[in-house]
Amino acid sequence: MQTILEAQSPANTSPQELMKEMLVRLGEDPERDDLLHTPERMERSLHYLTKGNREPRGGSAGRDVRCGLRRDGDRQGY
Repeated sequence: MQTILEAQSPANTSPQELMKEMLVRLGEDPERDDLLHTPERMERSLHYLTKGNREPRGGSAGRDVRCGLRRDGDRQGY
């Protein structure tokens, strides 16, 4: 099992390395056979789940998904 010695900057770390660190912090061994591909699967899942934040929003609601505000600045509904 890996030991985390010091925190790394997330900006300089790959998403898969961050997922491995999370597994270690949860007490798991990311090198275990059934967890070897988990960081890759987690990265793909998060990318899919957040894809709407990268796509333009259509419709008449006028909401900006990225900041959670309507175009007129009203936080109604949030």
